[in-house]
Amino acid sequence: MTRAKLFAGISRLDEAQADVAEAKARLADTVGDIQSRLAPSRIFDDAMAGVKSTSTSLFESANNVARKRPAAVSAAVAALMLLVAHRPVLRLLRLLARRPRRRVDPTPPPKTKPAPRKRSARPKGYADDRDL
Repeated sequence: MTRAKLFAGISRLDEAQADVAEAKARLADTVGDIQSRLAPSRIFDDAMAGVKSTSTSLFESANNVARKRPAAVSAAVAALMLLVAHRPVLRLLRLLARRPRRRVDPTPPPKTKPAPRKRSARPKGYADDRDL
């Protein structure tokens, strides 16, 4: 076997090793990208950005609806408040329904003199009765 035949496949071997090195480098970059995307801080930041954009658009649309239809929005807020606080409201309504209404007499009451106050007799032994 001659030397030329022995080393004939080396050029293909070098190419294969270079391809393997390139594949390893690409794989390392891909793994690094995946790790950076799955980092908890990155996930949190992405989620917060989504929440901020969604809440901003929701607020803007609610603001537009409130400006166009204030009566409907007021009714919806009142219904929501009744839904949330229905027990105290019902308790108040029941209390008001049970309370008898007082009729107001248009004639003023007759004027009378107040009765004189009676002095109460104190038992003996108080400091006022002793000689000091």
